[in-house]
Amino acid sequence: MQLTQTIKLDCPHCGIREAAFTQAGQYNYSGVSIGIPGYQTPHSTVLFICPDSTCRQGVVAAAKNGVIDKFYPERQSDIPDHLPERVKSYFRQGINSLDGSFDAAGTMFRKSLEAGLKDKFPETKGNLVQRIKKLAESGSLTQDLADWADHIRNEGNDAAHDEFTKYQAEELHEFTKLVLTYLFTLPAIAERAGAARQDKKAQAKALPKA
Repeated sequence: MQLTQTIKLDCPHCGIREAAFTQAGQYNYSGVSIGIPGYQTPHSTVLFICPDSTCRQGVVAAAKNGVIDKFYPERQSDIPDHLPERVKSYFRQGINSLDGSFDAAGTMFRKSLEAGLKDKFPETKGNLVQRIKKLAESGSLTQDLADWADHIRNEGNDAAHDEFTKYQAEELHEFTKLVLTYLFTLPAIAERAGAARQDKKAQAKALPKA
C-alpha cells in the first residue's frame, strides 16, 4: 500500500471498515518528526488516526520508500483457519457485508454453514434442515452444535425474506464462526499436534541409547 496522507483501513480497535485514516505524524527511525506533508524518507514510521468520533485511536505504519510494509496493531482476522475455499469465500462475503448490508451478511453466513456441512459430511444428503437433523441423530454433531446450526439456518432464512438488523447479523457472525471453528479449525489443530507428537516419539527412538 502506498504511503499517502489518507489511507483506507479496517480499524483494529473499533472494527469500523474501510475507514479513511489520516496522518497525524511521520517520523524517521530515530524518532525525529519529519513534519513536512507528503515528504518521505527511505524508512519512516507514520501515525494514522481512526476517523470514528467514538474511537480516534491510532494505527502505526512502517514504511519503506513510500510503501507501507506493516501496520501495528494488525486487525485480527475473523475468518477461522483451515476452511475450504468455498466456505471461506462465503464467510468472507458475510463479514464484508457487516458494514451495512445486513440482509446479505445473514444470507452469506447461512450459505457458509451449508457449504461447510456439505464439505465435512458429503455422505449426508438432503436440504440444510435435513442435514442438520441427520448429523445430530448420528452423533456427528453434538446437540449444542446442531442447535447452533439450526439457529444459523433460521436466521439466514429470515435475512433472505425479512428485515435483518445489525445486531442479528453480528450475532449470526459469531454463531457461524464458532460452528466452523469446531468443524474445521479444531480438528486441523488436533491433527497437527498429533503429528508433532509422533515425530517427537520417532526422534526419541532414533537417538542412540547410552
